[in-house]
Amino acid sequence: MDAGTVASTLALAEQHGCSRLKAKCIEFIAGGSQENLDAMLATEGYKHLVASSPSVLAELLKAAHGKKRSRSPDDEYSLGPQI
Repeated sequence: MDAGTVASTLALAEQHGCSRLKAKCIEFIAGGSQENLDAMLATEGYKHLVASSPSVLAELLKAAHGKKRSRSPDDEYSLGPQI
């Protein structure tokens, strides 16, 4: 799994009820670097995930928020474009 395939894999895991694979995908995304996150956000798989499984985005945000709280204040982590 890598930044280019994780969103597609997550969408498939959600659609087919593969809870362990889904959890691993969420862990991979939430625990990764901002660079990997940016690469994932630019994929067609992410667009498909947003369209097919928007509820998964809430789970991603919760997981990322938990990781952010455990990081130092200097670390930046977001699931979308900077505003």
